[in-house]
Formats: sequence, C-alpha cells, structure tokens
Amino acid sequence: MEQYFPFEVSELPYSYVGLVPRCDANTLYYHHDKYYAEAVYELNRLVVRHRLTDRSLRQLVSEDFNLPAAQLNRLKSAAGAVYNHQLFFNGIACKAGAPPFNRLTEAISASYGSMDRFQQLLTEAAESIIGSGWVWLAAEGDRGVHISTTENNDVVPLASVSPLLILDMWEHAYLPMNHFDKAAYVEDWFSLIDWGKANERYLAALSGAAVGGSGRRCAAFERPAESEKSLRKSLPPAGGKYNMTALHSKKRHSLFLTHSKKLRKQCFRSFFSSSSKFPSLSG
Repeated sequence: MEQYFPFEVSELPYSYVGLVPRCDANTLYYHHDKYYAEAVYELNRLVVRHRLTDRSLRQLVSEDFNLPAAQLNRLKSAAGAVYNHQLFFNGIACKAGAPPFNRLTEAISASYGSMDRFQQLLTEAAESIIGSGWVWLAAEGDRGVHISTTENNDVVPLASVSPLLILDMWEHAYLPMNHFDKAAYVEDWFSLIDWGKANERYLAALSGAAVGGSGRRCAAFERPAESEKSLRKSLPPAGGKYNMTALHSKKRHSLFLTHSKKLRKQCFRSFFSSSSKFPSLSG
C-alpha cells in the first residue's frame, strides 16, 4: 500500500526492550523516536514547501524533481531516511532465530554458496562503507538476489529491484552498542532478521508485485478524494507561515513549523514533556 502525505511515524512491531541483548532499549529508542521520527517530520515539511503533497513515498525516493540541487538533496535524503528506516525496523524481530529453509534462503545459498558465506559478504559490504550508508539485499525479479550498498540515505533503484533486507550503517545505529566493531553489529543484526517477512517480499518480487518497505505494521495512508481540496488549502502562501500541528496524531510528534521562535520553543517543550509517557527504558 502506497504512503502519502501526511507521513506518519510507524510504530515498532516490538517493545523497546524486545531486542535486548542484541540492541539495548536506549539505542532503539533514540534510533526510532529521534532519528527516524525527525526524518518523517522533515519530509512532511519539505513536501509542503515544494508542493509535492500528491506524491507517494515511493515516488519521492524514485523520481527526479525540478529543484535546485541543494533542495533536491535535502528532499531525497529525508525521503530515503523514512523509506529505509521503515524497511529496517520492520525487517527485524525480537524472536527471529536462525535462518529457516524457505524460497529466499534457498536463493541466497544458490547465489552465494551458503548462509555463512552470505553473512561474511554482508559484513564485508558493511565494512566497505566510508561514512554513512546502507547495505541491501535486493531481488532482481527471478534473476536472483544481490548484495549492494548505498551512501547516505540513497535508495536502490526501485524500478529495477525489490528490496528484501536492509542494514543501517549510520553511526547512530551501531556506535552506542558496538562502538566501531561493525562485524559484531552485523552479527547482532543477522540474528534478528525476520526471515518470514523477507521471504514474503521475495515471493512478491518473483510474482512481480513488490512489497513496500514499510511492512505490515507501518502506518500507510491512501488519501481519500474528498481530502484533496482541504490539503491544497493547507499549503502556505508564498512567504507565509505554516502550522503543522495536524500532521501527526500523536502528541510527541506534534511539532510546529513557524517563524516565531517563541512558539517553536513551546512546541519542543511540549514534545519532550510527553516523553514521560514512554515505557521505561530500564527494562
């Protein structure tokens, strides 16, 4: 199902302590509720600014837009961060276990010789990234599966391949737990892979109907026809102010875009005061 503006932060399909000891609660909380949530907020702000509220998330990461280079880079980075993080969080599970034998693992073994060899190559791909980026396993229809990497928040060409697995190689994902030991981080992530969901994506790729990166638990929206007019009215006039209170239903994501410093401070104060309602991170 395609996702449209206003984009919302998808809930985690597990608790903050669900990935312990592979990932501690604080790391997961800041990764999801800070970095990913801020990317969603930034994407909503940019699509309003550039009059792109009629584009889906998939279109935003795949299509080219007639914008100045700096503005296009910010838009693509925000859209890629949202798309990639949704696939990342929904691609792991708290009780994943060892890889089962299914169509996907059979294809992986056929391409790379064994699952151990596949994990080794994933580790080499992760360690080859200079700076920040992502490691992907993607299916090219019925022509096999391939490991690839992208820099920053770039996305693999969705018109050509279907993402199956993705590994976040930004420092906020692995530095708190694994420091600079990327191999240990890959091993922890590998043990959390939800092979059932990955296999579903692979079967969809074989049938020609790619599954979106958000998975089943993502908050995805198809805009009703009657809301188009109201969305158009909500766009800010040239040089005007825009209030984004209604873009997120949850209080902790109700941030305001405004030129008023006073109102902005009040907004962030409200955002952080609501954090007391979050579940305890101590486990």
